[in-house]
Amino acid sequence: MTKPLIAIFFCLICSPLVARQLDPFLSPEIAEAIQRDYHEVVKILMPQLKKRIRAEIEKAIEEKKDKDFRILEFKNFSFNLDQYPLIIRYAGDDQLEIALSRKLALRLELRLRMEKGIFRNSSNFYIKLEDFNFNLKVRFERTQDGFIRLHLTKKPEIDYKFKFRGTNLGNKILAVTLTPIFSLIIREKVNDAIEKITDQLYFIGKDTDKPFGWSSPYQLTPPIEEIEQIVRNIDRKIVKYQLTNGTISMAQMDQKASTNYLEAFSKNGQGIQGKIKGPIYSFDGAIWTGHFLAAMAMKYKVLQNQESYDQVIKSLKGIENLLAINGNTGLIARDVAPLDTKEGKVMLANEANTRTHLIDGKMWVGFQGPNGISRDQISGAIFGLITAYDYVDDENVKKRSKRAIGLILDYLIKEDWILDEDRTPLSTAGGTSGPTMWAGINYQRTNLLIIGDYLFPGKYQEQIKRYHNSALASFLGIWTAILTPVAKTYKFNLEVFNFYTYFRLEKNEERKRAMLNSVQLLENYIGHHKNVFQDMIRGISLNLNTPSRRIEITEGIKKTLMRGHRFCSARSLKPQAIELVKKRFFDGIFEIPYDFQVIDPDQRYPVKEFLWQRGAFSPIMGKRCDETLETMSLGVTLPYWMARLHGFYLE
Repeated sequence: MTKPLIAIFFCLICSPLVARQLDPFLSPEIAEAIQRDYHEVVKILMPQLKKRIRAEIEKAIEEKKDKDFRILEFKNFSFNLDQYPLIIRYAGDDQLEIALSRKLALRLELRLRMEKGIFRNSSNFYIKLEDFNFNLKVRFERTQDGFIRLHLTKKPEIDYKFKFRGTNLGNKILAVTLTPIFSLIIREKVNDAIEKITDQLYFIGKDTDKPFGWSSPYQLTPPIEEIEQIVRNIDRKIVKYQLTNGTISMAQMDQKASTNYLEAFSKNGQGIQGKIKGPIYSFDGAIWTGHFLAAMAMKYKVLQNQESYDQVIKSLKGIENLLAINGNTGLIARDVAPLDTKEGKVMLANEANTRTHLIDGKMWVGFQGPNGISRDQISGAIFGLITAYDYVDDENVKKRSKRAIGLILDYLIKEDWILDEDRTPLSTAGGTSGPTMWAGINYQRTNLLIIGDYLFPGKYQEQIKRYHNSALASFLGIWTAILTPVAKTYKFNLEVFNFYTYFRLEKNEERKRAMLNSVQLLENYIGHHKNVFQDMIRGISLNLNTPSRRIEITEGIKKTLMRGHRFCSARSLKPQAIELVKKRFFDGIFEIPYDFQVIDPDQRYPVKEFLWQRGAFSPIMGKRCDETLETMSLGVTLPYWMARLHGFYLE
């Protein structure tokens, strides 16, 4: 049993924890759809998984460097996970049962050479893991406050038979010698994983019916004069210094700056200060260029002017280049630059996973990232493209946006929602990547398909039908996300901007009600985090454009303008002294404010890309900073233009 196998087992165990009371559409059919979703993935990945298990065993034995024995040959290997996947079934009484089939078996035949003293032997040996027994029952209930509590009806346990056998006396001696080694490689890895997942399940079952942290109300402040002009100046700064190749990135400047946004970009402000010093490219260019394109499309919808249109066109071209670098197959890159630029030369020299391609008669270089493309990059690009399609009344923009979305979506479907073209193969021993998958991430996949059906009516209906039942249980992924409110909070941004598009386009009321339940979960558990961007989208989705929410968003935007535009705190901002304590959560041990209070946006730690994808509990004090690094400023421009468009900003 190896790490990838364990990961698949327990990804399957953790993800499908759902409750009938959480959504009225949970049924045996939905549980079967979830199981079928994972089963399809396992069948596709099984050849690579078998290679990975074999490679891990070879690697582990090689690392032992035992001079007494060596592997001469891997003769046979079988593992029937594709025939007997994890069993997920509705157990009634608000319970779900997760189990392993006893027919699940892993068998490995090796030819080994042993030399110990005068003893010499080369023979076949058999390793078997079989008769698995795993059963877990979980029960959910909704509290009177609308939160979700999980109960484990019994401690999850696992049992299986581990055999290491030889056929003659010499083989039996060798088997006795090697059993501890193979036990270390296989049994201990399994047991460690079981112990970890058991601890986590008990932790989340202990206290999951309360939202994490609390918020103090904003104090109302006077309106900011010329705020529209300030934000428009920020947009111009982005286009001039940070969208030079069409994709957005930070900018390394030759002069330090310690001003906040108001001081730098008001009518008499100092501006960005300095010139670009060195080349910078982005590991996340697709998602953030998509966010900027969305912001400029909203801006165009509000202002209807030529400058906004030009900004849309430039960022749209950037996303087109991210596709063109891979030959317009539909695989998107993380960033691109002309090969003869500083950025392109540095990218090509420093990164392993690069591609070159002729774009508009000029050679460009693209970067896939150390672990290949990921779901957030794809969703972010499409977020920008579909927003531009909807909000920019121009046939050129609509045609190009539609084409780009079609390329990406057709590629995902052709690859059966499992992307590994630019990633480390799952079969690579010690690898940490493996394919990008959408199994269990149903709110994202459903949103992409609904977008496709909107642009290309009827073309994706088979896919929509295939994943309809799984989409009804999309909230299960959201529920597992809210259990980890401190680490990797970018997941909440990914969830929310997918919902922004989904609710504009979905026509199926059954799916829409299920998705609204997901948004309500986010509202219950993280709605107090003072996250301007996410609060606004949830407000739009749940029809909560209330006076109190408009005040929260307006004051949050003002607080954001008090932040430094460099990767550092502004000198005008006095960091608050916040006492931190270490606290254990489902996703680890973290330092947070001792009183669990959400930190106001101006007092949060420096962020290079997008403020609203980071957590609400890490203060700015004591954080490293760089006063020469100009941040992307997306945390200002996207929320502002969205607030203007949807009536959340109070002038």
